[in-house]
Amino acid sequence: MKPIYKFISLIFTSLLLSACVGKSPTEIPVISVISSETPIPQASATPLALPTFTFIPTNTLPPPELASFPYLPVLNDALLKENLLLAAHIYADTVGHIQGDEICHDVGIYNDDSYIVISCLPDFTYPAPIGTLDATQSKFLHHWLETFQHFEDPSIHGLLKFAGTGTAEPEFSDLVSMQAMIGEIEWAAHEYIHRGGTPSVVFHARSVLSHQLNKWLDDSSILKFEVMDFSDACLSAPKPNEVCEPIITQGFRIYYIVNGLMYEYHTDVWGYDIRQFGEPRAAPTQGAGG
Repeated sequence: MKPIYKFISLIFTSLLLSACVGKSPTEIPVISVISSETPIPQASATPLALPTFTFIPTNTLPPPELASFPYLPVLNDALLKENLLLAAHIYADTVGHIQGDEICHDVGIYNDDSYIVISCLPDFTYPAPIGTLDATQSKFLHHWLETFQHFEDPSIHGLLKFAGTGTAEPEFSDLVSMQAMIGEIEWAAHEYIHRGGTPSVVFHARSVLSHQLNKWLDDSSILKFEVMDFSDACLSAPKPNEVCEPIITQGFRIYYIVNGLMYEYHTDVWGYDIRQFGEPRAAPTQGAGG
C-alpha cells in the first residue's frame, strides 16, 4: 500500500475510535510525519561564551603611607620637601616578617640645619623627632653640599636623596658617610644613649671595604680598632691634591683581615669621613680573620 493511503486509513480509524468513546475530534492528537529527506538539526560546534579578563599593565606605584611598611624607593609623603638637602627613606624586614623586626623611617635634613624623623611603622612615634644638627654634622653636610652633585640613590632598602650643588660625583665611601649621619640622627630621635661596645663607625668602614673587594665580610674580618688623635683634618690619610687643615682630629684606626691581607682604615668618630690608609699588607699570623 502506498504511503498516502496508509496515512488516510490511519486518520479514518482515529475518527471511528473517537466517535465510539464520545470524544471531540479536536482532541485527537496530531501526529507529525517527518520525511526521511528532512535534515535533522545538529548540535552547534561553537563553544560557550566565557567571561574575558583584560590585564592592563601600569607603571604607577601607590604612594607611601604614614602608618604602613612601604617597600618603595621613594620618600614618605609625610616628609616636608621644601628646602630639603639630605633625606633618606629606609626600610628593612630581614627576619621573616615578624612584627617588631621591621625598620621603616624617613629622615630629612633642611637648609637651616634642622631635621625631622618620621616612622612609617604603625603605632610608633619617635620621642624626639625634631632637632638640629650639631656643629660637626653641619660642617660635613655643607662640605658635601659644596662638593658633590645632586643625586638619588635607590636601593633594596629605600632611597638616599641629596641636593648637592657641587660638581664631583660622590664615591661609595661618601654615600656610606651620609648614611652614617642619617643613622646618627635616627638614633638621637629614639633618645638612645651609646653604651660602648663596637662603635658603629667600624661597621661603616667595613661596608666600604666590602664594596671595594666585592666580598661580603662578617665580624671575623675585624682585627682591632683604637681611638686616635690624628694630626690633621685629613686623618693622616690625605687624598691626591688635598689640602689638610693642621688640626687635631679625633677618630679611629681600624684594621681588617681579608684573605691573608690586612687593611687599615682611618675614620672620624662618627663615620662622616672614612679613608683607607696605604696599601694592604700581609696579615699578622695571629688574629687573622676571613
